[in-house]
Amino acid sequence: LKATNNLLETVKMDNPLDDLLTRYSLSRSRLKKPCDDDLFIALMSEISRFDNAAPFFGLTQSDIEAIRHDYNDERSRRLNMLWQWKRKKGSDATYLALVTVFLQMENRLLAEFVMQHTKSTRLTVPNDSQLNPERSAKYRNWDRMSKAEREQVKNDLTSQNCEVR
Repeated sequence: LKATNNLLETVKMDNPLDDLLTRYSLSRSRLKKPCDDDLFIALMSEISRFDNAAPFFGLTQSDIEAIRHDYNDERSRRLNMLWQWKRKKGSDATYLALVTVFLQMENRLLAEFVMQHTKSTRLTVPNDSQLNPERSAKYRNWDRMSKAEREQVKNDLTSQNCEVR
């Protein structure tokens, strides 16, 4: 049993991504969603040095110089580095790709930060009573509302419940 546990620990160390997926109960498909700007804003305070991180994000020396020239403070440089990475990667700028970058940087804490963010972020799909409020007990006066009021209620409910949280 002890040998099996040691082997499992070795495997986990050999594949830190699988270890993180297991630890956070996430699937690779869940991490293949595009990164959101809220995560980038949170990360701009967590990434240590822009100059050290930028090459891992595929930025060239001229990209680095342009960002350094355009932004005076370190936090803005980090944020713009992330946005530039997202623009360059396009649809491949996923949570999985970001975790992979942090693991390549040997920064497991930031990889875990992304995993935690991904675990707490969910897309809420509105249910039938939210898309059809006339069926909800909450809107008993639905029949007395004008068409414009009804549309406004539907739009409000849809926009509130389709946000990424």
